[in-house]
Amino acid sequence: MPNHVYHTITASTDEGTEILMKMSKHPYGLCGYLLPMPEELRETSSPPRIGDNISEEHYETLKKKYGYADWYSWANNNWGTKWGCYDNEMNNDQYNFTTAWGTFNDDILEKLLEAIPSLYISWEEEQGFGEEIEFVNGERVYFLEWDFPDWSEHIEYDGQDYYYLEKEHKNPIGTFPVGYYADQDLHDPIDDLDLIKKIKEQL
Repeated sequence: MPNHVYHTITASTDEGTEILMKMSKHPYGLCGYLLPMPEELRETSSPPRIGDNISEEHYETLKKKYGYADWYSWANNNWGTKWGCYDNEMNNDQYNFTTAWGTFNDDILEKLLEAIPSLYISWEEEQGFGEEIEFVNGERVYFLEWDFPDWSEHIEYDGQDYYYLEKEHKNPIGTFPVGYYADQDLHDPIDDLDLIKKIKEQL
């Protein structure tokens, strides 16, 4: 299973929101909407093995036409992520979706800004790093980047995993102070002094 990267995009205009709605309905989300995968590659196998799942003739034909002979290589090189965008949905005016391992590449971003010049993008990889960006008329006017939270090794107590956040962590949601948290969940800080004492006794 890949690490998932969770995205939110909001347009600054009604026209932009309408385009996001169309993107959310595409099987590959904005990636497939902006740069469709060739139909011939959709049903190919990856990796392509000549004589096994593809003939040499078909392999050479696809390579000549598209540069790649399988869906996986084409997607990674054209979109920057193997499955495009999935779990696509609109929540009011927000377009939410997921990508695998990383976000889409700069070529897709350029096409996105051609379609919607003014928008806000936020993404976060499931381990906790991400970016927040705002564009106005195609120009970046705001950028925030954050890294992994600095967690300690896990500490188990009474069947529950706890972690110590060793350095204050900032992301668009807020600022999270040094301290103990359950399950590396920044929204679940431990402020019970008796529990903290018992967690420390496990060290």
